[in-house]
Amino acid sequence: MLIGYILLFGSMALFFVTLGWFLPRWLLRTKYADIKTSDRGMRRCLFKGKRCIVYDVSRAQRKYVRRYILCQEKGYKTLRCHAVSAVTYLDYDVVLFNRYDKIIGVIHVKENLTSGFTRSVQLPDDTAYISLELRRVNKEFLGKKQIVSISRKKMLVFALLALLLAAGESFVIKVGCAYAFGGVYREDFISSMDGTVWGVGAALSVALLGLLFALVPIRRRTKK
Repeated sequence: MLIGYILLFGSMALFFVTLGWFLPRWLLRTKYADIKTSDRGMRRCLFKGKRCIVYDVSRAQRKYVRRYILCQEKGYKTLRCHAVSAVTYLDYDVVLFNRYDKIIGVIHVKENLTSGFTRSVQLPDDTAYISLELRRVNKEFLGKKQIVSISRKKMLVFALLALLLAAGESFVIKVGCAYAFGGVYREDFISSMDGTVWGVGAALSVALLGLLFALVPIRRRTKK
């Protein structure tokens, strides 16, 4: 009976950790798209005692946002956008680049504007420059540029490994149940169709929990 409990709960724990933590960290890492910016730094200035750079935005977004200002604070930087007078709502992404032209993060901002300027958005200190990616202006949707994604090939490998793990786990669960609860009939339970159905059902349930555990945080990241 003890062997059955060890097989049953030990294998389920190992299966859950492998499917819900190890494989996603290995195969389902999000990556940033290759985004470039055509924004131009126009001039340096002092704003409320802070060193700032005023940027002119790309031509495609200039009819919504005139320019933005990037200021240096103690330990971080701040961003404020100057929108055109007709803009009352902005939904946009701030794509952060370091000095090596690598994306280090994405900040999603939604804001109702009561004046021509947005609120200050705090940025990491190692931000060298940014790119504005507008999603929605007032009631107009501008289309979402994919910023983070997961390789389809790695998603396929993950799915195949998950199926193989589930198939193996269903057999281990069936044997564990037979030794834990089958008593003298454990061999009949292992060879019976009912035992196979119970094992497959239990494995699929654990697999579903593992997938939810793995994919919820991934979904949050790829919704940027």
